[in-house]
Amino acid sequence: MVARYPIQVREFEQIRYLSNNYQIRKKKYMKTLNIILKKMFMLSLHKSKSTVKIAALCLIFLFSLNSGLSFGAEKVVKVKGPVHIQLGFVQKDSVKMFTAKVLNTADSAIKGVEVHFYVQRLFGQLPVKSTLGNAKTDAKGETSMILPKKGFNGDSVGNITVIAKIEDDDDYGSVETSSVMKVGVPLVMESVVFPRALWSPRAPIPLILTFVFLIGGVWCTYSYVFYVTSKIKKAGIKKVPA
Repeated sequence: MVARYPIQVREFEQIRYLSNNYQIRKKKYMKTLNIILKKMFMLSLHKSKSTVKIAALCLIFLFSLNSGLSFGAEKVVKVKGPVHIQLGFVQKDSVKMFTAKVLNTADSAIKGVEVHFYVQRLFGQLPVKSTLGNAKTDAKGETSMILPKKGFNGDSVGNITVIAKIEDDDDYGSVETSSVMKVGVPLVMESVVFPRALWSPRAPIPLILTFVFLIGGVWCTYSYVFYVTSKIKKAGIKKVPA
């Protein structure tokens, strides 16, 4: 089983650092903005209307900067702490189920967390969906998902890669666990005999005979020319009397 528990701990610490850093920068910015607004207000009381217009333009500019800072800030996610998933498989009679148990750092069960199951395929991850499966964990932190009756095709011995995920949870973020299980349908390699056709590795017999006759005729012509040439050379050229 491959669990990403240590990675999530680092992500949790990084999110907390980004949140603290953003709050500090926001406090400094608001403090500076208040000082500037107070000074502009005092200047507007003693100066002309043009000065008030300039102060208003500066005020609009500062508010636009504030909006840009808010939109460009990091997304702060308040997470309760890192969790990990224990992935398993249970079969009761003819019913097969994937099971998952969500635990925190103290190995205490987490209730009410939605877990999604996937099976690794060649070009991606196939979601496992069933109306009989539980989407969220119970009081024991457990949830399950019933496999389809047809099952999933595996390798030659029936191994498949099962993945359990907590995706973008408001309290625990994203967690992923994968495991290789021998619960799939074994892949049977059938020996296929191709017919004799143009698209097949086995060419039709008439096509083979045509090719043999053409190539054979060319080489027979070469052989005859060589034979005649060598015969002329041996006989020599006779002089015709004048």
